[in-house]
Amino acid sequence: MPKVYLRPVDKFKAVIAYNFDMVAGRKTMAEIGKIIGRSTQTACNRRDSPLDLTLREVFLICQHEHIDPAEFVGGELRLRGAGTIFIKEEA
Repeated sequence: MPKVYLRPVDKFKAVIAYNFDMVAGRKTMAEIGKIIGRSTQTACNRRDSPLDLTLREVFLICQHEHIDPAEFVGGELRLRGAGTIFIKEEA
């Protein structure tokens, strides 16, 4: 059965959480913390509460992974090829 979202913000949160997990991949939260210029604990907090990601943090993650920030917040990312290129899922 498909996931039902009661509010638009719930769907947006799910997309950001999914994309954060996709980008994090096999990286540790310490590595993610270094990428966003924050502590390991802050990286864990961002994973647990993805709506708390700042625009700067989104930009730094996207810059590190060579992803367009609009794709990060605009839809679910999918792996393509060797697992290093992200593409936005077509609706």
